[in-house]
Amino acid sequence: MAIGCENCHGAGAGHIQFQNTSAAQPADQTTTESVDSILNPSDLDHQRQEAVCYQCHLHAPGRILRPGRSHFDFRPGDRLDDIWSMVIADDGIDAQGHTEAVSHVQQMHVSRCYIESAGKMGCISCHNPHEKPAAADRVEYYRQSCLECHSTEACPSPAELRQEQGDSCIQCHMPARQAKRISHVSQTDHRILREPFAGETASEPTPNLDLTEDKFHFLWDTADRLSAWERKRAIGMTIWLKGSSVGRRPPPRVADILEEVIAEVPNDGPVLTVLGAFAAEYQRIPKARQYFEAALQDPMVRESALTNLLTLYYVSSDWNRALECANQILTFDKQNARIYALRADSLAHLGQFRDAIASAETALQLDPTMTPVRQWLEQIRRAN
Repeated sequence: MAIGCENCHGAGAGHIQFQNTSAAQPADQTTTESVDSILNPSDLDHQRQEAVCYQCHLHAPGRILRPGRSHFDFRPGDRLDDIWSMVIADDGIDAQGHTEAVSHVQQMHVSRCYIESAGKMGCISCHNPHEKPAAADRVEYYRQSCLECHSTEACPSPAELRQEQGDSCIQCHMPARQAKRISHVSQTDHRILREPFAGETASEPTPNLDLTEDKFHFLWDTADRLSAWERKRAIGMTIWLKGSSVGRRPPPRVADILEEVIAEVPNDGPVLTVLGAFAAEYQRIPKARQYFEAALQDPMVRESALTNLLTLYYVSSDWNRALECANQILTFDKQNARIYALRADSLAHLGQFRDAIASAETALQLDPTMTPVRQWLEQIRRAN
């Protein structure tokens, strides 16, 4: 239900206005006041056409917003790298072709079908974005997609085996694999393998945790469109995100890469935030504070910077600054029980017990399951 016409065809307001204006014109006249703004993705070049699908379906270690952009800026007709620096992990596909979960796009990109199509194959080569085939029609629907390029004579499998599989191309060449780490998820193998599994189910892959720079590259020709410092920015932030997602401490080289970026663009809030998190990870608390405080000047990351500073001030028993951060966060996030709880403890350490109790009670109203706050509140009341 979150997907509508505008996700693929662009904003509809101009289209409606154009149609209404055209309808009001006399039959022997045509309107020249505007053009129909609605977009047909099939009219786009390959990268822009695929970007319409990839805006949701591309799973990549790094989808790094370019400076000055937000995630809401993408419009059908844009390239992905107009908005994001798209960084792919080479280790997402190992020597056996195993890939990390939910990476249909990357699987398709290494398939022989895609490589030999010279940029003609894409998501809508097989998928109709306007409808899903009925279960009874599924086999024949996707079989016909394959036969757009292949012939039945090209299939090397014995006729008996093909009949056992319902003459289904995808049953052999795109088998379903179970993703055990993600509940209720199965993944269709988009590598479109030539050799069938003969009834075996592809095993779930084990992610590769190599975080060295040469294991990452940019989607398509994105790197050619970026300056040197922005390439470093995307790679450094991607390594950080990749490491964080798998519970790995990022290598020290990440800080070196991103420090070079800050030398070029001192006020880059997202980079300052990552550097702050990196410094905190390595227990360089004064440096972490310095980065987060500098990041406060960027509205895009102000909330994240304040939240991280609150944690640093709180664990350092800097109660005045912790309270100041908590108060600022609550001006725009009034339903955050954790912030009220940290504010309560900061107030108590500053001797402001009445306000501390009120803040703790608000935290419990928002989240009654916060047992430590309930116990803390009981102790404060007994002591005061």
